[in-house]
Amino acid sequence: MSARLQTLLLTVLLAAAPSIQAQPTRQELQTAIDAINNRNLPANRGGPTTIYKVSLENDQIVFDSTIDLAKLRPLPPTASLRQVLQDNFSNDSIMQLFACNSPESRQLNDSVAFMMRIRLSDTPSDIMTFTIPKGFCAAHPARPGSPEDNYLTMVSNLANSLQSQLPIKVSDAITITQIHFDAAKRTLHRHIIVNDPEFPGKSLSTIRTRLRQHAENTFCASPPFASGNSHYAFHEHFTFANRLGSVDFVIPQGFCANRR
Repeated sequence: MSARLQTLLLTVLLAAAPSIQAQPTRQELQTAIDAINNRNLPANRGGPTTIYKVSLENDQIVFDSTIDLAKLRPLPPTASLRQVLQDNFSNDSIMQLFACNSPESRQLNDSVAFMMRIRLSDTPSDIMTFTIPKGFCAAHPARPGSPEDNYLTMVSNLANSLQSQLPIKVSDAITITQIHFDAAKRTLHRHIIVNDPEFPGKSLSTIRTRLRQHAENTFCASPPFASGNSHYAFHEHFTFANRLGSVDFVIPQGFCANRR
């Protein structure tokens, strides 16, 4: 979720305002931002994040956005989501990939800082603010590698960031205990404890079928997960709070795209 948020924030500005050059004047920036607000916002790519306003405030380009919690599946606790966002925006390695991954964004950051103001849909009056300082990109050399390699590095960094917040109790039935990304095999692993009163009376094969069907439907219906699946596979590992045994399965890379 955080990766897509930051990429979307910068892409809206850089793609919608090609007239912005290196070292733009304040008037050039303001003209481009006015055009974005009039023609391109609100902006949403099918995920939970919507950018509804861009402004220029004190030599900062400010992006106002909301995260629709109803579109996050599974829905993490708000406190955990806030912490993951804060960790991502304070991690220089992650921010370098997000904010400095194109010549245009690097040049623009020489002139202005980027500020993100984020509201969660359940607490719109509670605003999270994150800043990428002016000159941040100049202090962090451009990373070599293809866009796909950089994307996978970003996913790995995000998984490591999320791991520090685990375990997360997503619901009374689901607790995520571990998450890690195997870049070599392009696979995101999640380890989950399930507490379902029906499972003690079911065979492991029946449970595995039920969990796989639920995961396939959930992932492919969620734009962030479906988009991620075009780049990597999901390997789900389940143990149970109320019975012995374990099950696991893999949702292959590209599964959601092929399902449409």
